[in-house]
Amino acid sequence: MAVLCLACDPAPCALACPTGALAQRNGGGVVVRKKLCIKCGQCVVACPVEAISQNHGGEIFVCIHCGRCVEFCPQNCLELQDIAVPAEVR
Repeated sequence: MAVLCLACDPAPCALACPTGALAQRNGGGVVVRKKLCIKCGQCVVACPVEAISQNHGGEIFVCIHCGRCVEFCPQNCLELQDIAVPAEVR
């Protein structure tokens, strides 16, 4: 199951991170700095759509809109498209 990050702005997961391991990206969403992550799971709890997961070792994974999931979708129902954003929205 693919759960996409909604690119919240401001991102609740970044606000919840005590070490700054998740940082707000321009335009929404987050960048993960794994070296700063203490594996506390606060970002997982803070995400309103459960788009951040944590494995048994504590490592977090967040959707970064890269499109890798598209090729693995067995039903071919996912796609990634570039959409032009009007300048007044940026």
